[in-house]
Amino acid sequence: MKLWEKVQKALHAKDCKAVDEVVAELKAKDEDSEGGTAVHVHTNEGRSAYDDDTLKDLFEKNETEHKAMDERMAACEGMMKTANDAKAKDEEEKKKKEEEQKAKDAEKEKEEKEIKDALADEAPAGEEEKAKTAKDSSYLVESFQTTKSKAEIIAPGIHLPAFDKAADPKVTFNSICGLRRKAIQSAARDADSLAMILKLSGGKAFDSTKMDGLSCSRIKVLFDSLAEMKRLANNAAANKEKPDTKSLLNPANGTMDAENFKSLRSKARQDRGQKLN
Repeated sequence: MKLWEKVQKALHAKDCKAVDEVVAELKAKDEDSEGGTAVHVHTNEGRSAYDDDTLKDLFEKNETEHKAMDERMAACEGMMKTANDAKAKDEEEKKKKEEEQKAKDAEKEKEEKEIKDALADEAPAGEEEKAKTAKDSSYLVESFQTTKSKAEIIAPGIHLPAFDKAADPKVTFNSICGLRRKAIQSAARDADSLAMILKLSGGKAFDSTKMDGLSCSRIKVLFDSLAEMKRLANNAAANKEKPDTKSLLNPANGTMDAENFKSLRSKARQDRGQKLN
């Protein structure tokens, strides 16, 4: 097969590899030229010599053919680049999706572990491990009832959700956590209750609209502490005294946390001569 036929076949087939092979073959045969196809003019006896017009036509034809081949090669290389770019983009998107999926799986695994630990914390003493594999909410009855009682102390008249023993523990836990969060948000609308919340938060500004970003474990600590402070305040108000509340809200007592709160409460009871339980 002639070289031009090979070139034509390769180009029509869009076979860049075949075109490269033909070009290499052309280069091997054109060693005496400087990039173009050599035109040999034979003037030996018995052969016809090329006149100037004929040579001009041959050079022009040669230039046209080379230009056309260059354009086809460029088109072929362009197609290859487009295909390679598309492949690289697909691989990059695939890798990105895989990384995103891994991150989601890791986050899901973390959330599941946190929920299991939280469910164990809500369980009655001695049933912590059992709670992690429970299929219903029967073991959460005590936690639910306690949460309801404290919610009514923190926010009297608050709407209380129903309890279903057969429900998935995760559903019930989210309901309990939601009730605690809602009670604190409701209490924050009252000036006295807000002062207590600020004290329990170490004096930091409190934004109830951002409570959805707090973990249920942090919500529980704040909820339990606030319920106890409200209970003490209510009892003191009934006796027309507020020794516990005044002591707990005294800035001189420093940042309030669960341990400090318990200590101050005990001291206030001792000061009143009340028996400690």
